[in-house]
Amino acid sequence: MKTFQQFQESIGKLRILPTLVKGGIATYGIIKGAEYLGKKKGESEIKKPESKKSDPIKDLIPNIKKRNKALEDAMKQM
Repeated sequence: MKTFQQFQESIGKLRILPTLVKGGIATYGIIKGAEYLGKKKGESEIKKPESKKSDPIKDLIPNIKKRNKALEDAMKQM
């Protein structure tokens, strides 16, 4: 087992740029792997989207109000 002094000496011998590049690549790989696994897990949990069909009754109400208003205006003009 290495002592703390030996550990410090071995760290001092590391070249900085290659070590940073390797660390960055490892970090990127871990993040992408986690995203991939998260997507695979989430695929089974995706719910079917609700249909976006509107309720026909709700669509008719504004049209009926417009029609009634137009009829009232026509009757007032007579």
